[in-house]
Amino acid sequence: MRGQGRAAIVWTPAELGAFLKHCKPQVARAVRLAALTGMRIADVVDLNWSDIEDDVIRRPTSKSRRRQRASIALYPALRQLLEECPKAGPRSSPTPAGALEECDALDSSMRPAITAYRASQAAQGAARPSTSTICAATACTHMFLGGLTYRQISLALAWSRRKCETG
Repeated sequence: MRGQGRAAIVWTPAELGAFLKHCKPQVARAVRLAALTGMRIADVVDLNWSDIEDDVIRRPTSKSRRRQRASIALYPALRQLLEECPKAGPRSSPTPAGALEECDALDSSMRPAITAYRASQAAQGAARPSTSTICAATACTHMFLGGLTYRQISLALAWSRRKCETG
């Protein structure tokens, strides 16, 4: 992660890889999805294939108590990850697999990876914010590099255009 302030908190590919090596495969897939979409863990857990259209993910967000809908354009890296996910039907979830069917289970499964990752980063003198904060900022960067416009990014993350341009 580079810079200071919330807008500059981004996992580099090496940092994300370092975190994911501490995760079980189904947890790693969920974190990768969060890092590409900016979705909160609760939204990642609730995501169904029926929420994924040809070019966009559309679903109500937990942040707004389901009153607002996220509209996340499928860009190449996100499309590639979704192609790697198992598809058992429209009501099935691309991630997480197996026993991780609710947010608390995923949060619990992430804790060992978070602890191990933070310990390794603390040894380097680096402080790390919450995983969801990092995932949202990382998603913003991936979306921009994937060719999305600031408008598309702001709609996906429910951020202002200004925040997208700086974060």
